[in-house]
Amino acid sequence: MSSIRVIAGTLRGRVIPFSVKRFGNADITPQKLKEAFFAIIGGLEGKVFLDLFACSGQMGIEALSRGASCVVMNDADAKRYRFIREQVDAIGEKTRAMVLHGRYRRALSILKARNMAPDVIYADPPYPVHSEADEYGRLLGRIAESGVLNSGGVIALQHRTGAVMKETPGGYALTDTRAYGSNALSFYTAGTA
Repeated sequence: MSSIRVIAGTLRGRVIPFSVKRFGNADITPQKLKEAFFAIIGGLEGKVFLDLFACSGQMGIEALSRGASCVVMNDADAKRYRFIREQVDAIGEKTRAMVLHGRYRRALSILKARNMAPDVIYADPPYPVHSEADEYGRLLGRIAESGVLNSGGVIALQHRTGAVMKETPGGYALTDTRAYGSNALSFYTAGTA
């Protein structure tokens, strides 16, 4: 069992009982990186938060705990999707949380159809190391095509430290990259391609 805890907010200290082995040896966001990410993006009150590759649901649950008005968590894996739904049910957050099951492009289409515009998009996709920069560029291009990111919103990509991230993919501008051990976060905002 991995030790995942909510760091701050109304659910502070709550354990998310995610078993890495049970869910295909999934990589989960380290607690230190999660804490840094939420410190960087600041307050979430009244904001819409989207986790495109939710895995354990910990990033979305943390966003709920910190006051996001709406949190969308998407995962393509059926077991992980069910796990996240169970966690949302357990914390009684069905009204502020939407859990989707499918590939990220489907999630973007659903949000577009519902006129939902996330203020923060978090993405930690399971891309192979040898092609991750290109894959992230394509991901940002798909987000740009969907047009779902709210004006002034931010996209945060979790990737391995040392990966060379593109400066202006999909019309977004790389504004910051920070390393935390073997993982890093890159932040993108609307910019000029």
